[in-house]
Amino acid sequence: MDKGRHEQFLEFRKKYPKFIYSKYRVSESGEALSLDFHFIIPGLSEFKPHWEITKSNLFSFDINDKQLDDLIFSLGMVELVSYWKITCSPEVHIECGTLSQAQSDWWKKLYKKGLGEFFYTNGIPVADDFMNIVSHVNNFNTPIENKINNGTPKVLIPIGGGKDSAVSLELLRDCAERYCYMINPKKAALDTVSASLIPSENVIIASRTLDDNMIALNKQGFLNGHTPFSALVAFSSVIAAYIHGIEYIALSNESSANEPTVLDSDVNHQYSKRWIFQVRLTGTC
Repeated sequence: MDKGRHEQFLEFRKKYPKFIYSKYRVSESGEALSLDFHFIIPGLSEFKPHWEITKSNLFSFDINDKQLDDLIFSLGMVELVSYWKITCSPEVHIECGTLSQAQSDWWKKLYKKGLGEFFYTNGIPVADDFMNIVSHVNNFNTPIENKINNGTPKVLIPIGGGKDSAVSLELLRDCAERYCYMINPKKAALDTVSASLIPSENVIIASRTLDDNMIALNKQGFLNGHTPFSALVAFSSVIAAYIHGIEYIALSNESSANEPTVLDSDVNHQYSKRWIFQVRLTGTC
């Protein structure tokens, strides 16, 4: 165990006891839906990450729709963990939304499990009380309306450039109208889409921009490490599907995603690729 990082972990938590999810802003241009999030570590820094998700001219949506607003708020709940990990503040204050106790527990489990590799590599033992989420209490959930048509199903397939998404593309070739979704795509992802002959109007690209203040603090020696990127893919792909009127999302993960990457532990490189996360995300468990 790296005792130095554990000591820093305790020091940062004492010095910076609060992390704030302050607000988010939604806007749109002719080409994209723009999302801006605002996080604060009082006494240290503010962070304003930015997203843009390309729109379709063939499908319209209401930017003020309550369901869309809930989805964007939830994406912020995933995005915040990349900034929270800088100091691992013991309290996370949600000022722009409401959570039930069950929802708070859901998010805490994602953070704890999704940061398993981060805690392990930094030598940080984590108990169940590692975080307290403070928010206004909401005792109900807003269900997402299913917009299912009776024709050929529309299916959104997140593409990372690996073999798993390529398999999904081929399996769905003759039974669905395929859409591809990529975040800051690299050449391998673009080549996968090109090889699958997906028309350009069925390609949805998200641009995610990290805040420079986080990068600067990482260079100064604040806590850094792996975060659950695949959870960002999951939540942002739902937004992409929603604003394009796509009924289904097909996400492929290798079976090894369910196996621990550290012997005799439940630490997993990508907890949010595990089957249990997918089940919990869809509310079937």
